[in-house]
Amino acid sequence: MSLAQPSQPLSGKVALVTGAARGQGRSHAVALARAGAEVVAIDLCEDIAACPYPLSRPDDLAETVRQVEALDRRCVSIVADCRSSRAVDAAVGGEEL
Repeated sequence: MSLAQPSQPLSGKVALVTGAARGQGRSHAVALARAGAEVVAIDLCEDIAACPYPLSRPDDLAETVRQVEALDRRCVSIVADCRSSRAVDAAVGGEEL
């Protein structure tokens, strides 16, 4: 028997969202929280040479956390480079690089 209500089908679940500081990543994090999920939000929060425009910053990631928490969901934010499986493994495992 599922405890999830139809309006919150992801209640009791945890969603991992990369690129969560703004744009589509933030949108997905908020939508998943609205559906009942707790959120782990990962973003690099710095520019990279391969991208010609400015990327997110730590305050952008903090805004994602604020929006998720406003929905009464928990949100853990982690600054990590999701292009590196080692970095993501360390972030999710709580290790320091």
